[in-house]
Amino acid sequence: MAETHSIEKKGLLAVMEHLESAGRPVELSKRKTFDLVVDGMPAEVKCKQAPWSKVDFIGLTDHQRAALDAGENFLLFVVCNLHGDSVPEIIEIKSETLKKAQFKVESTHYIYGTSLRLITKPAE
Repeated sequence: MAETHSIEKKGLLAVMEHLESAGRPVELSKRKTFDLVVDGMPAEVKCKQAPWSKVDFIGLTDHQRAALDAGENFLLFVVCNLHGDSVPEIIEIKSETLKKAQFKVESTHYIYGTSLRLITKPAE
């Protein structure tokens, strides 16, 4: 999980630097649904180690999908090629375009480390 957080942090920094160098206003979002506010609009950042040509999927949270379904305008940045010292690829997608996507809904049930350690604790 630490590797995932490292990739997310690297991707978020790459997007912020990219936007700032283009003169676009960007700040961290105070709203948990999205990561950033870009050009005054909510924005989400999804990160992948693989290059754009090899991206297998990205996922939206329930709150992000609800915002899309409610017609909220937001930006999605997919940051790819985040392995090693590779140059990040940044793809920007407007929410209006996302509406055209075919979604596959899957439920995910997480078990966190503390619970895993409890259930795998050796019998005394």
